Amino acid sequence: MYRLAELLTGRLADQARHWYRRAAEAGHLQAMYAMGTTGDDLEERDRWLRRAAQSGHVDAKLELGRALRDRDLPQEAEHWLRAAAEDDGEQWVEPFDPAEIDAGLGPRHQACLDLVALLAAQIRFEEVNQWRDRAKRVLEWEANVNRAFFRRSTTGTVVVTAVVATAVIPFLQALMSKAAEDAYGQARALVQRMLRRPPPRARPATGRRCSSRTTPTHTSPCACGQTSRMRPCGH
Repeated sequence: MYRLAELLTGRLADQARHWYRRAAEAGHLQAMYAMGTTGDDLEERDRWLRRAAQSGHVDAKLELGRALRDRDLPQEAEHWLRAAAEDDGEQWVEPFDPAEIDAGLGPRHQACLDLVALLAAQIRFEEVNQWRDRAKRVLEWEANVNRAFFRRSTTGTVVVTAVVATAVIPFLQALMSKAAEDAYGQARALVQRMLRRPPPRARPATGRRCSSRTTPTHTSPCACGQTSRMRPCGH
């Protein structure tokens, strides 16, 4: 359902959102995040964004913290920004582009920077310095985890493709060969049955034409020895 929604996004927005909702209701984490960041119903978006954040989606935590910050709810915003910055990566839904991570665009690093700005506005400078240092470490950590994820994904894709090609292609070849053999065997058996079949028997003659030129009546017998009770004999 989620993949179908992705395919429909940008072309059939209403149908895409329908399938995003179906996937989100089934518990798909990325679909919850999509429902929380798209659409015109702000109340519904907030509900899905919270659900995704509570389920562990790090981007949802970041976006929810920013939304609460923009609503002048600094305490709740700080809670979700901290949750995003301290995320341990267990819910690493989809890999980011390594170039984006190197540019500091990872969600955990962004959450650290947003916390720095939020705490500075509250004149909590000691915590500001702590989170600034943490932002540097998180940037390096995100880059390492992300690259490892990409290496595993790429290697796994190549290995799986090779295994499928190695196993499936010979199987299909054998299947086609077996099907050809079966078809040949069936055709050969049919020809043999046709050759062994005896010729059809000729139907016995029902009689011969009467040489009599007279047309007998229903009471007089025909010259062929038959008597017609219904109509004159046709011989």
